[in-house]
Amino acid sequence: MRIRPRLLAGAAAAALAIGVSSPALAQSADASSPDPAAPAAPAEVTTTATVPVFGTDLTITVVTTADGDFVSADLTTADGTPAPDYVKVEKIGDHDGKFKVSFVNDTTGVKIEVKGKDGKIGIETEIEPTDGSTPTVDAVAGTHTWMGDPFGNGGSLKVTYTVGVDADGNPTLTVDNVEVAGDVFAEGVWTDYPLQDQKVEMEHDEYKVEQKILVWNAANDSGTLKIEVEREHGEVQVKAEFKLDKPKSHDDDDDHHESDHDDHDDDHHDDDHHGDHDED
Repeated sequence: MRIRPRLLAGAAAAALAIGVSSPALAQSADASSPDPAAPAAPAEVTTTATVPVFGTDLTITVVTTADGDFVSADLTTADGTPAPDYVKVEKIGDHDGKFKVSFVNDTTGVKIEVKGKDGKIGIETEIEPTDGSTPTVDAVAGTHTWMGDPFGNGGSLKVTYTVGVDADGNPTLTVDNVEVAGDVFAEGVWTDYPLQDQKVEMEHDEYKVEQKILVWNAANDSGTLKIEVEREHGEVQVKAEFKLDKPKSHDDDDDHHESDHDDHDDDHHDDDHHGDHDED
């Protein structure tokens, strides 16, 4: 996409200005030159998420091949032991890297679900009490994390966020920290590339807050991590999903340039943060 080289140049400049030294930044400044110090692409890619459920931290670990095919998924407690009282159900497709793994606790009504397909991986926690009572957001309140290698190139993205509850019992979402390593860049790391505005939806007894974080690398690959917290119809849900953008040809990029700006709020970044780069 046309805007990406300017994004990369700005990210590299911002990082160097604050004293960050990384082979990936040198590569982003001259993407045509391979970086001999960059880590080799791993044969397997691990994604982890930490979710507090009724005050207990649970960790979901998902392993896929570099092509996105399912390898394994596990649910553990803070000490690394398998989470008790959860039944694991796997449904693995035979194409497109499609899979779904569920961890279900019939006593508490908690279901943690992992889904993957075509470069997309999502981890969702759903609370629906089996006794028919209405769950509150407190069931998933606390500090959450999402960490993975979004492009399967040996880099990493880690996002730490807090789910809270407002005076009306609706969920709040605060991104506390965004960290990157290797050939990965993201909004929320540098002041030139702040987080996008959150999206809030309210309708009857439903309330959802959503945060998107644009992620990219030196090869102009890009994707979005979307975090959602929702209260609706007797359920409370927290979902973190990373989705790769589909590669576009040069002609497609011209045809869909405007819609691509809308999808990633790049109008905001392009107009507000890249004016100086355009003049250079």
